[in-house]
Amino acid sequence: MAPTGFLGQPIVGQDISAFLSPAEVPGQGLAVVIQDVNGKTMRREVCEFNNSNDVRNCVDWDSGARHRDTKNTKGDWVQIAGE
Repeated sequence: MAPTGFLGQPIVGQDISAFLSPAEVPGQGLAVVIQDVNGKTMRREVCEFNNSNDVRNCVDWDSGARHRDTKNTKGDWVQIAGE
């Protein structure tokens, strides 16, 4: 996979690198690496989207923790379930 985006969030001091699988692949996925402003990795996870792209199931690949997110009316991802 090739990186498809880089998003900096200076307000919260995090940088997010995202890697998307090709759109034609069933069960479209996303790998995310979140780092602090010093480059220290805070979280790494992989997510799989449903067919309508409004729900995603994610796994932290270091801890194995799982969570489920949904898009709110503003288009922001909000966690709806987790371990």
